[in-house]
Amino acid sequence: MGPWIRPLLIAIPALLVAAPAAVAQEVQPRIVAGSNAAPGELPYQVYLTSGPFECGGAILDKRHVVTAGHCAVDDGGFYPRVRAPGEIAVKHGSVDFSSLNDAPAVTTVSVDRRYLRSASDAYDAAVLTLASDLPTNANTAGVDLASPGEVNDALDGTPEAVVSGWGVTDPDTQDVSDTLQKATVPLVTDSACRTYYPELVDSAMLCAGSRSPFPSPRVEDACQGDSGGPLTVSGKLAGIVSFGEDCGRFPGVYTEVNDPGTRTLLEDDSQAPPPTAAGGPTVSGQARVGQTVTCNPRPSAGAVAMGYRWYAGTRSAALQIGTSRSIQVPSSAEGSAIFCDARLEGSESGFAYSTAGQVTAPVTGVAEGGVAPSPAAQQP
Repeated sequence: MGPWIRPLLIAIPALLVAAPAAVAQEVQPRIVAGSNAAPGELPYQVYLTSGPFECGGAILDKRHVVTAGHCAVDDGGFYPRVRAPGEIAVKHGSVDFSSLNDAPAVTTVSVDRRYLRSASDAYDAAVLTLASDLPTNANTAGVDLASPGEVNDALDGTPEAVVSGWGVTDPDTQDVSDTLQKATVPLVTDSACRTYYPELVDSAMLCAGSRSPFPSPRVEDACQGDSGGPLTVSGKLAGIVSFGEDCGRFPGVYTEVNDPGTRTLLEDDSQAPPPTAAGGPTVSGQARVGQTVTCNPRPSAGAVAMGYRWYAGTRSAALQIGTSRSIQVPSSAEGSAIFCDARLEGSESGFAYSTAGQVTAPVTGVAEGGVAPSPAAQQP
């Protein structure tokens, strides 16, 4: 898999992913075996829509909301991208779903760059900056970040953690609650959690929920549609709902806020927008089988080209994916124009894609005495 593509989180009932907003109130499971939150009990909890999906989140301060990285990334297009601010809307201020208030517009979406670069689910965090201040009252307030010591104490069982969101009490029946649900979940050690999730990144992931497989009935847990919601210890944010399998039967996995990079993202109040591409790249070199051509991105303020894709004719299949600006023209491209796209990474936040670069003339055959190379392989 090339470095520009993140794997889609497959939307099976067991997985903690963003739920489609259009059907969420009818069929999407969320908090399992929870109970009603009292008004003002969890004033940091927010609900957000992100394109066609819904997620949870938590208020950090008057201008910032934290959610999962995958709640702020569109994986459905030709290239994954950080969603534009106008595609994300935040609601707050009530435990009653029908009484939620619209938050100020989102102006900046900042996703942990490690998550964008990675082929794993680690570093699954994003911060949304709002256009103006949220009100501060009994039903709307920010949440402090838990310290490493407070998380370690919770691993010993005192206190247990709380996860929250709007949803059902049982993923089998898919009954939906219009009242904010909370669930008390014990933290699970990294070593115990790794028996369920071998890919666990200790420093960046935190597990909570079932400590034995397949409990019956299901134990309290987050579930599909709770992505991005808060996991708190003593009322302080310890994790962000990320993913898991078989809700209430296995531990859920959360982005750990005490990972140094994650904590820096959450505490930085000067979130920068993704870069803007200045235009498509150009291609230099001779469009002939066996010759080398080079992709030349246009300069963009605050951005550096980090990856390239090469195509012949159309984008139906890439000739080459990777960090190399150049490609040796393969024989499979003969007769087609060849072009490149470049991924630009901002100095502070996000990616932009410089696409529809200048195309060459149709590729001609091997020059006299030349040897055609085998078709370029895609970078794994």
